[in-house]
Amino acid sequence: MPRGREERTSKKMKQAFLVFCEGFTEECYVQELRQRYRSPIKIVPIRQGQDISNALIAREVKKEKVSISDHIETFLMYDQDVPEFNSRLEKCNGTKICSNPCIELWFLLHSREQKSSLSSAECVKTLQNSTGEWSQYKKGMLTATQKNMLWDNRSVAMERAKSLIEGKNPSTGVYKLLEAVEQSLLSNNTP
Repeated sequence: MPRGREERTSKKMKQAFLVFCEGFTEECYVQELRQRYRSPIKIVPIRQGQDISNALIAREVKKEKVSISDHIETFLMYDQDVPEFNSRLEKCNGTKICSNPCIELWFLLHSREQKSSLSSAECVKTLQNSTGEWSQYKKGMLTATQKNMLWDNRSVAMERAKSLIEGKNPSTGVYKLLEAVEQSLLSNNTP
């Protein structure tokens, strides 16, 4: 008896988010997002320090692509407290999700608004004084309590970040990564 032709399930394109970041703090945060957004999306943090270039970005995108239909979106998560580096970063391909002065501003926006300009050191100190979760904060690591706080308050932080003027001190574009991941999850779940 001849067998009928089996229908193949249509393959969806692989969605990946490559996040190039400066240091351990950013990498730790992106790894936490990766765990929290359990999904078919692949978030790959690539800690490069200030050695970022279009050639490096292209090489990493090529490594991630398995098929022609794969969609790889790149993000550049850097602090803007080094003006000389900012001009080089501006020439790189990818969505800039920079924080001015530093990533700790993004963390701070999870517990309070910040409208006035501040240095990186002042930002870290303000974060440590903002709520009990942050009193023992150290760069390069996040405690379980801090991770939970960041996850639980991400929506309010996104709204606060959007109210700031991009590129000015204070400002952060980290919310763009969360929006992109959440939009991708929504589109994957729609029939």
